[in-house]
Amino acid sequence: LKYLKKQSLYLNENEKNKIDTILFNHQYKKNIVIRKAETIQSPITFWYGKYIILIPSSYFKSVIDKRLKYIILHEYA
Repeated sequence: LKYLKKQSLYLNENEKNKIDTILFNHQYKKNIVIRKAETIQSPITFWYGKYIILIPSSYFKSVIDKRLKYIILHEYA
């Protein structure tokens, strides 16, 4: 988990806006950190002092917004 956290990257402004829109529309609290990582192939949620959702970086480029929404909501659950 420490390796995953170190390898994770902050979201850029466009990616943050997509995530914020999804979370706002579903009235989720922002007490979970969402980051991206080049080194993973599928989304993962884990606890490392707080909940962290890691999304593969490629998902922001290749996955349509509607599918990304379902992925984020699934990881939040």
